[in-house]
Amino acid sequence: MNYSIICGSPRKNSESMKVCKYIEAILTHKRHEVSLIDLSSIDLSQKKHIEQQLHEQPDVKGISNILKMSTCLVLIFPEYNGMAPTVVKDFLSFSTSGEIAHKPALLISVSSGLGGCYSLAELRMNSHQNTLICYIPNQLTIRKVGSVLNDFNEASSKEDLETRNKIKSNLVILEEYGKALATMRESSINSILLSSIK
Repeated sequence: MNYSIICGSPRKNSESMKVCKYIEAILTHKRHEVSLIDLSSIDLSQKKHIEQQLHEQPDVKGISNILKMSTCLVLIFPEYNGMAPTVVKDFLSFSTSGEIAHKPALLISVSSGLGGCYSLAELRMNSHQNTLICYIPNQLTIRKVGSVLNDFNEASSKEDLETRNKIKSNLVILEEYGKALATMRESSINSILLSSIK
């Protein structure tokens, strides 16, 4: 299967990216095709539709094509003041040409402390209408992220081991949704739904 992992932190070398790379290693080990999209390296400041940016930003064109090829998505992002980062919301607002339509997505928020749940609720409530993205029922909040996943090969604590097991089990569920939703994407109803949001 083909996975896109989206790192939704606006910062370079973030804790979100650490989680992304851990998941990338798991999926690559299972011989899946994996693309890692780092939103901190993309200029999404122009409030234009992604298709309108293609001639201006080659990197955005590349991302659009990567998303079109993807079967499953993993969105990983920090929570800022109870919200998902603007860069994540901009990314989703530009992805309304069917790139992520009827594709299952696993949401993972990260927090340096004990927060992280409000940003998940925000994205579930606001970002599926025109993208037609399909968030799976499962989601993860990785709290105290600085103390987990620091050594990819060995857990450093009980909490670290639990985090790794939760990630792996949710990736298994995501894969099954990817298989199931393939039928929806191949259906004639897909083009009808996509035309309704343009």
